[in-house]
Amino acid sequence: MVNEHAEAISIANNYFMLVDGMIPGFKNHLAEHVVLKWFGKVIKGRKKVIAFMLSNKTESFHTFSDIMPISDISQKSKQSNR
Repeated sequence: MVNEHAEAISIANNYFMLVDGMIPGFKNHLAEHVVLKWFGKVIKGRKKVIAFMLSNKTESFHTFSDIMPISDISQKSKQSNR
């Protein structure tokens, strides 16, 4: 459990640094056909999502006092036609 806890903290820290803009390249981690659902608004496609995020950018900094690993995180994925 200690190694899983350390791994969860590491993943969370890397994600927060990327999203908070502390390291460049967040847009390079988005899929070409990404879909962002934001309070009832649906934005489709990497370029549109990036434009939306940049136009609605707010300064943020994430801090969590207790990061724990969990299982059974679900995700939706579609088969690529490349």
